[in-house]
Amino acid sequence: MARHAGALYLLIAVFGAFSIGYVPSQITVPGNALATIEQLRGNSALFSAGVLADMLVIAAEIALTALFYFLLRPVSQARALVAAMARYAMVLVMAVRSRAGIVAFVWCQPMDGRSGPPVVK
Repeated sequence: MARHAGALYLLIAVFGAFSIGYVPSQITVPGNALATIEQLRGNSALFSAGVLADMLVIAAEIALTALFYFLLRPVSQARALVAAMARYAMVLVMAVRSRAGIVAFVWCQPMDGRSGPPVVK
């Protein structure tokens, strides 16, 4: 089980670095929201790959949490359960963050032939 946990940590490191580090560095234009929206539109495949990598990280975190629980349960079942619940709470926060990014991406897409985000009047 420990080797599987190590493999999951490696997967989290690689896909997490891609989705949290590389993708935003290619899309975000510091200090210019409109240019960032244009970059997001122009790099939708890269953004989608980042979302997929985020989902893989979340799945790996869930599996890793289960592995940790089973590895630590013989030491202290109560502490292993508390640790698992804390990690699952972290995964929930990660999932909400990913969903917010997806909503922002959809919001930035042209609608009805217009270019640009919807305008509130």
